[in-house]
Amino acid sequence: MKDTTNTEKIVDDERTLGDVVRNRRLRRGLKQRDVARMAGVSLADIQALEQNESGPDPLYRVLAALDIPYLRGGRDRS
Repeated sequence: MKDTTNTEKIVDDERTLGDVVRNRRLRRGLKQRDVARMAGVSLADIQALEQNESGPDPLYRVLAALDIPYLRGGRDRS
């Protein structure tokens, strides 16, 4: 799968969690493979997450790696 970091743009209207993750990654100047390494997941996991096709395990790891606050089990993780 291709890492398309250089052709992606930050979107103004974050409609999905994938948009939030992609925007945070791009604002930090990170490539998808960088986030995968930080979160301990595969590049395919990052690509799926940004396309809103991810399961919960990679999702929580990526949110934590990018310091995106989230709720899990009724507690705020920030």
